[in-house]
Amino acid sequence: MQNKLTQAGKLLNLDGSLSQVGWSPQPLLDCNLENAHIYSLRMFQRLRIKRWDYYAVFTPRKFFSATIADLGYAGNIFVYVLDYASGELHEEGLVVPLSKGITLARNSDQGECSFNGKEVKLHFQTVPQGRKISVSWPGFHEGRGISADIVFHQPPEHES
Repeated sequence: MQNKLTQAGKLLNLDGSLSQVGWSPQPLLDCNLENAHIYSLRMFQRLRIKRWDYYAVFTPRKFFSATIADLGYAGNIFVYVLDYASGELHEEGLVVPLSKGITLARNSDQGECSFNGKEVKLHFQTVPQGRKISVSWPGFHEGRGISADIVFHQPPEHES
């Protein structure tokens, strides 16, 4: 039987170990990755911690996804669009040295995640009614471009 978490708290103890082990239908633990202890030299910690925010939308005709990722040593920005009827899949991605221009929220239930590059902008935001996803990529798919503003409604009692 798995342990259901019921108490809010920190994800990591001061020594870097998990404070609680189990599952929860809602985010309860503060993602305090500053307590991670991967290397004895703390300046290298950031290079090993991987974090991302990913969204996918399925409709009867198309699939769309967008991701902002911080891999520590680099960032990764990508968008996919699949047309089911034609089978055409198009994806664009950027590798961002040292994750420059990437901001990720500390916790999944609040804040904003964004990438603001010269030609590409992704913005994911927690709003009162749920999540708002915005993408602006004029050069996407050989200059055809893509622009998206999507709101995912998420009732407070919804499991996540």
